[in-house]
Amino acid sequence: MELSIVVQSILIITVMIIIGAVLARTSPLNHETRNLFISIIVNIAMPCIILSSIFQVDMDGEMFKKIILVFVLSILINIVGIGLGWVFAAVFQKSNRRREIAILSGLGNTGFIGIPLCAALLGPEGALYAAIFDAGVDVTIWTVGVILLQKNRKFALHTLKSMVNIPTAAILAGLLVAYF
Repeated sequence: MELSIVVQSILIITVMIIIGAVLARTSPLNHETRNLFISIIVNIAMPCIILSSIFQVDMDGEMFKKIILVFVLSILINIVGIGLGWVFAAVFQKSNRRREIAILSGLGNTGFIGIPLCAALLGPEGALYAAIFDAGVDVTIWTVGVILLQKNRKFALHTLKSMVNIPTAAILAGLLVAYF
């Protein structure tokens, strides 16, 4: 991979951040405007990036095996991260917030920055893997994360409803279409 691609991607993100900061200072955004931008990003931009990457990659049996591997590894990596966060919180933090610290330190925001960045740096296949990794993060959050945060530590199927969102639906629909 050429260094110029990395520098170009970082510069594009930097310019977008600067434009956003200037716009926020010159015309303050109200709650409704922020919700509109969030809705556009989550419900339109992210699914478009995900579907575009799925349809630009040649899907065969080997690719589906890699997708399953990335998904499973994502869950395992996130569980290990939560476990390490728990250990460090127990060692260095003398409070009753170990569960929260473990979750915050073990999980990251891999979707909103990770998927577009991988698309820019690695192309459609990188964006596809990033989207699958993010789906594993979502599963970990809504299973292990919810169990850790609840007082009774029980898992219920209705918590999985929170995982059902437009980006996740885009991944599933895109993979189903690519499979058939």
